[in-house]
Amino acid sequence: MRMIAAMLIAATSLSAPLAAQENIMESPARFAGAILADAPDAAALTARCDEYVSEFERRFAALEAQQAPFTVDRTLKAYDDLQALGYSGGAEFYSFSQSMDTAEKREAGLACYARMTEIGTRVGLSRPIYDHLKAVNVDGADAATRYYLGRTLAEFERNGVAFDETRRAEIEALQDEITDIGNRFGANYAEARGIVKALPSELAGLPQDWIDAHPPGHDGLVEISTDTPDLQPVLTYAENGVLREKLLRVSLTRAFPENSELLGDLFTKRQQLADLLGRPDYATLLLEDRMLDTPGKVAAHMAELYQAAAPVAAADLSALRQTLARVSPGEELSIFNVAYVSQLAVKERFDLDPQEVRQYFMFDNVRQGIFDLTQSLFDVDIRPWDTPLWHPDVEAFSVYDGERLLGRFYLDSHPRPGKYQHANHIALRKGVTGESLPISVLTMNLPEGGYETGLMEHRQVETFLHEFGHLLHNILGGQQQWFGISGIANERDFTEAPSQMLEEWVYDY
Repeated sequence: MRMIAAMLIAATSLSAPLAAQENIMESPARFAGAILADAPDAAALTARCDEYVSEFERRFAALEAQQAPFTVDRTLKAYDDLQALGYSGGAEFYSFSQSMDTAEKREAGLACYARMTEIGTRVGLSRPIYDHLKAVNVDGADAATRYYLGRTLAEFERNGVAFDETRRAEIEALQDEITDIGNRFGANYAEARGIVKALPSELAGLPQDWIDAHPPGHDGLVEISTDTPDLQPVLTYAENGVLREKLLRVSLTRAFPENSELLGDLFTKRQQLADLLGRPDYATLLLEDRMLDTPGKVAAHMAELYQAAAPVAAADLSALRQTLARVSPGEELSIFNVAYVSQLAVKERFDLDPQEVRQYFMFDNVRQGIFDLTQSLFDVDIRPWDTPLWHPDVEAFSVYDGERLLGRFYLDSHPRPGKYQHANHIALRKGVTGESLPISVLTMNLPEGGYETGLMEHRQVETFLHEFGHLLHNILGGQQQWFGISGIANERDFTEAPSQMLEEWVYDY
């Protein structure tokens, strides 16, 4: 099997140390070729991680030891390159943790991601680096450079760089604990793929293409997973309420009880971090650099949204309850039946059959439709990219503006055991003009196959568009002079806005 790392660094071998490269980020050509082909084991991934860490530590030490003069070209550039290296290593191994074909390799990916995150925490608390950056004069610099330096210094200060060495060490240790808890929580959830079995007679109401793709096993039972291509159709169409409830309970209790204790620990550690940094709570700390920058502003905004949406929500709930009373008198509306009742209400009130809508949403057709929309909306060209891949399901593409290459991306679109079970975007590389090319991967779990088996729900099309919006944000926003403000580098509470806007095209016939 070709490996995901093959897409990231090329024209080198695993034995070639990163330190020997002038700049790991410098050439788009490095993103083709097979550095880790033919299914290496977890030890090979760990060795790759060791090289990243070694090179990062070398550059970290050099930046801390840098002597005056501290300038944009020497100091801010060295810091930006250091951040680029750390981010890219972390993104690479985070992607390994989601997509590799064995638990051992996924664990190796997660372990390296934790190592890279911990080193990043140290950088963010480095008093020498902060002092060097603080001494950089940007009076004559362009607006982007002035903005980047100002934002960077503010981030150091929020991290607690002004505290004494003892307090900074306590903050660092706590940050590392928080990272470890979060990683273990996510890994537990990813590995906890649930399965239920049902008699063929219990599948009434489900689409025929779904039933055909789920033949009974030797025991005469149909195996149904908590993967999205199974979960959503069962919750939406299965007439058997017991089956819907059973599958949803299995889905919602994945990684329980082991993650319950971790979640409690995470809340505790976050509050301790807020206390160390002199904030009343973690929410205050988290929101300081966002557009809605206090918990009070967030609460007021949510209350405003609630007030605006409440009348429509009440009308919708009333309609759903009327439909439920007709098909199942005495039953209460709940999370176990709301999707099923919703499709009945849509059919009843608008003469719209969601199962008929599915016929228009074959995966290959949806993917091409999203490409066509992107090419029309943004005046770009999407072309196949011939490059090593880590699984037969994965596809690779390049984005061009005329003949100018803007970026590349991967679609890992279908479920498989051990893979990340939802949908997300990872910016594997961010763009720096003349140095690095933006590269993204979409990890999704959509139906696979042709017309007989690859039909998607309307909501899944919406999800595809949403995640593709993040991908476009990284690539089209990746033509920048600084890594630190490239791609998705805006305030965190704006990050979903471009994707939410792109979703709207699913409602345009």
